[in-house]
Amino acid sequence: MTDEPQASETTFGLSLGADDPELAARPQPGYTMLRESMPVMRIPDGPVILSRHDDVTFALKNPDLFSSINAIEIGNVRPLIPLQIDPPDHVKYRRLLDPVFAPREMAKLEPKVRALVNELIDGFIERGECEFNAELAVPLPCTVFLELLGLPYADIDRFLQWKDDIIRPVG
Repeated sequence: MTDEPQASETTFGLSLGADDPELAARPQPGYTMLRESMPVMRIPDGPVILSRHDDVTFALKNPDLFSSINAIEIGNVRPLIPLQIDPPDHVKYRRLLDPVFAPREMAKLEPKVRALVNELIDGFIERGECEFNAELAVPLPCTVFLELLGLPYADIDRFLQWKDDIIRPVG
């Protein structure tokens, strides 16, 4: 028997299923209740969920106790780099990625990112509303990523398909 609280099929009235529209629309109350009432939660036959900052930080700093390999389960066949790679291999990837994503390098992108945000907003501002995910949340980071890699914006649809194929593989 473990001292960790066990989650039932539903917790706090919210289904733990990834396809729950209520949870997807308003996850914050569930997160708040987890932090306050069940900061360490084990889902039967599933992962342990840590919901407090200090606990997550401790887990990330102690890979001998907490592995990142299964920390994010989205059905992918290959690990998400660097999120699902434990030390010492994690360090190899960080050495490659850190210079590209250093604050000084990111600051160089700010004018282009601001211009892109304004361009995206211009696409829906006259309507007075937008479909946030499709019109801002998806194209913004994907376009910035294409910029980082020096790839043409015209390839965004292809890139988005590849991204979805990696993150949500068929079957």
